[in-house]
Amino acid sequence: MIAGVRVLPAFPLLAAVLACGPGPGGPAAPKGVAPPPPGAEPMAARLCISDERFRLSSDAEAAEVRRWHLDRIQALGIRWLRHDLRWRRLEPARGVYDFDSADAGIEEIHQRGLKLLAILDGPPRWAATPPEGGLGVGDPPPDDPADFAAFAGTVAERYGDRTAAFEVWNEENAGFRFWAPKEDPAAYAELLHQARGALQAAAPQVPVVYGGLFFHAQAILGAPEFLAAHIEAHPHATQGAGDFDVLGFHPYPYYPPSVPPESEEDGEMAFDHMVAQLVEVMRAAGTSRPLWATEYGWPDFDPVTPELQAAYLVRGALLLADAGVDRMCIFTLVDGPLAGTFPPEDSFGLFTWDTDKEGPGAPKPAYDAIRTLLEQAGARAPAGATPFSTPSRGVMGYRLADASGQTWVDVVFALDDAYAAEVEVALPTGTAVSARDLFGGAAPLSRSPSGARVHAATRPLFLAGRIHGD
Repeated sequence: MIAGVRVLPAFPLLAAVLACGPGPGGPAAPKGVAPPPPGAEPMAARLCISDERFRLSSDAEAAEVRRWHLDRIQALGIRWLRHDLRWRRLEPARGVYDFDSADAGIEEIHQRGLKLLAILDGPPRWAATPPEGGLGVGDPPPDDPADFAAFAGTVAERYGDRTAAFEVWNEENAGFRFWAPKEDPAAYAELLHQARGALQAAAPQVPVVYGGLFFHAQAILGAPEFLAAHIEAHPHATQGAGDFDVLGFHPYPYYPPSVPPESEEDGEMAFDHMVAQLVEVMRAAGTSRPLWATEYGWPDFDPVTPELQAAYLVRGALLLADAGVDRMCIFTLVDGPLAGTFPPEDSFGLFTWDTDKEGPGAPKPAYDAIRTLLEQAGARAPAGATPFSTPSRGVMGYRLADASGQTWVDVVFALDDAYAAEVEVALPTGTAVSARDLFGGAAPLSRSPSGARVHAATRPLFLAGRIHGD
């Protein structure tokens, strides 16, 4: 292994390559490529921004911040926005609601045609007692889960017609931060169970998402272990309709994230293997649920350069989509005022933080990379691996196609620059093709009788193909 990434053998791709072109004396290549599975969502419908610095309230400053964020999200072509509806802000005293703190923002999201993934979290002091001797850095769970359920139901009554999904809590397995003082699968199971009932009663059409689990067991209970303990404590969670419609998880590498999404060295786990483990936990319980990565991302913080952050975000989205994940929320849109310091929580954004303006600064390479991904492949759905005529060890590719297979995009890259190589992508006869680099610039390619040759490196490139009209 080099630079902590797994090396995938190229040989399994040969069967796909042989199917793409005519053999000696054989029939002509088919018109088009294999389409995605029926009903597969395009990339633009899957990507989401988990926007930490978004503002919901109606005051003039918040409205200006909100417009800036929504303009940039829509310019990218992203259709989903994930944001907190914090209990402490909406119900500062028992039974006393402050909907002015959220009405304007939720209505504007709705009017813009965006889909809101609303996180229900952030307990008020009247409902949650801080633990004795705790670290003092996290949110405790509510003393009575019925209080949270009442809050969830009230929020769903008001906003259910403008909310695409409700996510119940956030990283509840990261106990000292979000379930202080320590994670408790059985207690979360009861919270989710009661919240599910209230949400369904108020807004039965809105799916309930399991609070996104941080995957790795890094001084906490890992996502597979937490989910298994939850199901063991409360088997009703997965029986029939169960307590959740979607399983949320956060496929970050070990904190702070610094390795690529395919990494399997030093205890890391590739994103598709994370998916497989969670699917196996549910399978063992006799159930299945769609998976959403409600957060993923990298800080541009040594050793991750801004260019690597851009490359990893694109590669991560493609790997998750190929593994069957239906929604991927990039964390986050804008850096914070402590960007560049450790811990690098404020360095995950697609935009820098401008200390002079005390607000968003310039777009990072990551913004341009996600924009390029959606410009090139946003209307197309995952359709399997790129077929290489001349495969090379350590080079990967994902194909995204329209429903007819008449237009498609191959996203090609090397796991690490040590594997950078020229490869040939097999294409059907009658194909027009062009290439773009990670940031949307023209990339070199050369044609061959059976396809197109490109140079694969750490930064993905986009090879767009279409069948010539007759």
